Amino acid sequence: MANFTYHVAGCRGDWTMAAFRAQAIGAFARRLRAAAVVCGCPRGVDSAVAAALVHEAIGDALTCIFVDTGLLRLGEPSRSCACSAAITTSR
Repeated sequence: MANFTYHVAGCRGDWTMAAFRAQAIGAFARRLRAAAVVCGCPRGVDSAVAAALVHEAIGDALTCIFVDTGLLRLGEPSRSCACSAAITTSR
């Protein structure tokens, strides 16, 4: 596995989550600048992470809208909204 990763695929092995986070936030900040942004969040991890990174980049210019897909468990929509509100207000 290491042979393929480093020698065949050419990966360097110096990737860190902190570096990715900083790079992603910087890219969002440059692209979105003073734009007002709406993010539809259907409670998935992917949309929550994207919303958190964009919020770090542009702050209150981001408006998150919870999207109830109809596929959630009983009570999950209300818990999701409360959790999203807590994350947004804690920043």
